[in-house]
Amino acid sequence: MPPPPDHLQVEILLKLQRVLADGQFTASYKFALLQALADLAVERGDDSGNALVVPVVAIAEKFIQYYWRQVVPYTPLGFSSTDAGAAFAADAAEGQTPAMLHQSTQTKVVVLREVAAAYSRHAGSLRAARANERSWLALVARVARAVCEQPLWKLQTVAGHQDPFLYENVGGHVRSIELRPVIAFTLRRFHGLVQELLRGAWLRFVRELNSNQPLLGQSVDLYEFLFGAERSALTAYLDILREVQHRSCFYCTGALVTREHIDHFVPWSRYPVDLAHNFVLAHVACNASKGSLLADVLHLERWCERNELLGATLREAFDARGLLHNVDASRAITRWAYSLAEDSGSPVWRSRQEPGVSLDPRWRALPGLGAAVV
Repeated sequence: MPPPPDHLQVEILLKLQRVLADGQFTASYKFALLQALADLAVERGDDSGNALVVPVVAIAEKFIQYYWRQVVPYTPLGFSSTDAGAAFAADAAEGQTPAMLHQSTQTKVVVLREVAAAYSRHAGSLRAARANERSWLALVARVARAVCEQPLWKLQTVAGHQDPFLYENVGGHVRSIELRPVIAFTLRRFHGLVQELLRGAWLRFVRELNSNQPLLGQSVDLYEFLFGAERSALTAYLDILREVQHRSCFYCTGALVTREHIDHFVPWSRYPVDLAHNFVLAHVACNASKGSLLADVLHLERWCERNELLGATLREAFDARGLLHNVDASRAITRWAYSLAEDSGSPVWRSRQEPGVSLDPRWRALPGLGAAVV
């Protein structure tokens, strides 16, 4: 049987990228769920391109496996995992909360609590936990219920819209899900790529949680040292943007009276480079609502017009302050970002009242984007 067409596999990867870029993550469970689906596609799937039934208990067992090593106290280099496990058991025995890295912005962390309790009961031995069949099955059942209640039916919702491309969103407690045709094939074929995407996103999520800062501190890790991008001091742009926007929010056009934010028009999370033409001034609430989404075509059109009509003024102001700018590069990055969003069906942000709408294809005809988009 011939493999599924390449374009279908590319569409799936684009949608996965969209989930990671635009999805709302209040806990790391969605990362664990995607990792479980990728692993189970390798372990239980084949290269036929057919649909694959995945038992929820199999997903739950993967969750336990992933979080087993993560519920021990976070330890810096030079402190062994054995010592960490001993410290965990000692703290638990004394009724103390171990210095565990947080994995959620919320207080309800059922999976982590269940895994941490099992870790303590079995002195950190996953083998011992599995050997106690009755206890293990009960643990798996509890985690499976939590998976159904939390990430399973929320994973494929982006900006308030469902796109059930991986499996049908039926809701409630189920025994299994069925990965749609081509999904398992793609997850198997690109397992290494998918895993690196997930681990990178998972790492960034945990690292950026405010509740983890007392443990992680502000030190720059190797990932950031090698691949991070230095963010400019944005205050230098304030006066310029206030003048060209007449002290009004770029998005809602309301007056900027007290607090204001400098927003990356193409979000930093999509392309982490500070170029002056990419900045706009916005209300704090508008900026927070937009988040990592691209702006609707109405805002894109105004952004293009601003850079066209005020090109000379902006260039002089940026040069006078020594600010990095390249309008052609900014246009190229914007064309690329919107093209990718269109290909993956990613929603765009229109307003606080309409945070997720479909991208209007007329964006391609906007003259202010420079080179024609084909």
